[in-house]
Amino acid sequence: MLEDEVQANNLVYNQLRDLIQIQQRVLATIRETMITKERELIPEEQYEEVVNDLENERLQHVKTQALLNQESENLQFALGEIDILTNQTQREKKSFEKVLASIKNKALKESTKNDKLKSKCNEMEYTVQKHEDILIKKENQINQLAKHKTTLKAYSCPSNLKNVNTTDELHLSYLLGLG
Repeated sequence: MLEDEVQANNLVYNQLRDLIQIQQRVLATIRETMITKERELIPEEQYEEVVNDLENERLQHVKTQALLNQESENLQFALGEIDILTNQTQREKKSFEKVLASIKNKALKESTKNDKLKSKCNEMEYTVQKHEDILIKKENQINQLAKHKTTLKAYSCPSNLKNVNTTDELHLSYLLGLG
């Protein structure tokens, strides 16, 4: 940005220098002509022409100077706008970087939390499976004990029975249980 301003100023300076040199040469030429003509008789028409040329050169110089001033103002305005936009861009960039860092941090925390939850879930699944295996073993034991109880009941003698029908029924159930 500063380099562009320096280049622009150098360009303007070089153009002004060239213009001034041209004007100085023209003035020097006019002076030489006048000196030469002073020695000779100068016709009035020629004198008027030189004066008009000089006036035209002065007018051109004033116009060029005004144009230079206007362009310098435009350049300064543009450089000011560039500074403002650069500062705004820097602020927006910093803001974006803060938001991005915050989002990355949040994503990392969520990922860590997710990993912990998965680990805990796996642990719970393992524990549930372990308990289910234990329950299946217990149920098998209960079923075996129930079968064993039924078998023991079938083999036991009815000693405390008061009536013969009950004894016969037990005997029959015993026989049916064996078959």
